[in-house]
Formats: sequence, C-alpha cells, structure tokens
Amino acid sequence: MINHPPSREIQPKQARHKRSHRHNGMIFALCLALSVMAIVFIDRPLHDYVQANLPAKWSGFFAVMTMIGYGAPWYIIFGSMLFYGLGAGFFTHSESRKQHAKQIIKSAIYLLLVLAVTGLIVTLLKIGIGRFRPSMLAEHGLAGFSPFNFTPGQGSYPSGHSQVIFAAMIGLHFVYPRYDFVYFSLAVIVALSRLMIGVHFLGDILLGAALGGCGAFIIRHWFVSRWGSVRLVLARDRRLIELD
Repeated sequence: MINHPPSREIQPKQARHKRSHRHNGMIFALCLALSVMAIVFIDRPLHDYVQANLPAKWSGFFAVMTMIGYGAPWYIIFGSMLFYGLGAGFFTHSESRKQHAKQIIKSAIYLLLVLAVTGLIVTLLKIGIGRFRPSMLAEHGLAGFSPFNFTPGQGSYPSGHSQVIFAAMIGLHFVYPRYDFVYFSLAVIVALSRLMIGVHFLGDILLGAALGGCGAFIIRHWFVSRWGSVRLVLARDRRLIELD
C-alpha cells in the first residue's frame, strides 16, 4: 500500500494553523505575565493615579462605555441572530438561502459558545482567586485575595466585562471581519473603562481580555474542525477571502 504525502494545499494550511496556535499561546502567556506583574507592581498606584486625575467628563464617558461589556445584551444579540437563521431557513424555499441561513446559525452558535465557555472560566477563576475589588480597598481598607469566596466585592480577578467584550469582538472578527477596526477599538475602550471608573485593576483587565480573545480563537479552531467555517459572507462581501 502506497502512502501518499500530504498535498501541497494541505501542508501550508496545517503550517498556518500551527503558527496561529503558537502565536495565540504566546499572546496569552504574555498577557498572563503582564497581569501578574501589574498585580505586584502597578495596580494600586495606577488605580490611585487614575481616580485622582481623571476629568469628570471622561468619567461619564467611560461609565457609559462600560455598559457595553455586560454579557446579557450580547447573548440577546447573538441569540436573535440564531433565531433569525432558524426562521430564515424554515420559511424559504431557495436552496441558496437555506445554505446562507445554515451559515448564520453556525456563526451564532459559535459566538454564543465563545461567550458561555469563556464566561464560565472567568466565573470559576473569580470565585477561586477571590481578589478584592478596588472599592473594598477604598471603603474598607481591604486588599489582596480571599480564595473560594462568593462575595461580589471579592471577585475582581479576572474582569468579566473585559472577557465578554473581547470574546464578542474577536468572535465577530472571525465571523464577519469587515469591521475589524470597530471591533478592536471597542474592545480596548470597554476593557479600559473598567479601570477608569475604578471597579477593576489593570491586572484584572489584562487576564479577562486574554481569556476572552484567546478563548474565541481556540473555540473557533475546534468548531471549524467539526462543523466547518464560521465566516459569514454577504452578497456585497464576495471579495472577502475565506481563510477557514
């Protein structure tokens, strides 16, 4: 029996995936290292400086932007996307439209999975690590960690808002990359808003962002290997290159 070597088309794709996984791991390791360094050296003085010097008008701006990082609206958006795909597929008789509806369904399921899985990880870490929030330091003089604690004021690390916004935006990057600049800008602004309004330290934000963003990458690779591409290509976007 003759074993044929992998085709030239498969080899570059496998190499690209390996490089992507390596880069993803390096990004996560870097964010984790920076997060730990921030906890040790930067978090408290940076928090104190920001709260003492941030102009009131910027405080209001970041207070509004931080609301974009709540999980519920994104579950509603991606859930609505899922139901739209189900309805579109059910009520159409066009085969091409049925295929497009199936792609919408796959993309929505992927996005919901990213939010749910990374959100569960962050919740478990919050409980297990039990870092005091900045408000506990300001109001009660408490700083540090109280592991395996369910008190809301002791679940600062990592930031859930940072996880949500990076999971949603990196997920959207893989699904519909037409607006990448908007996705990445929004992710950074919302994550930083947690520091600016004084509810998280920088270290919390870095780990939350890393879990959300890297989680979106890992889940996308797992999802694509089983059910195919998560990329949405609309009629006006035929020139988008399918990389999956």
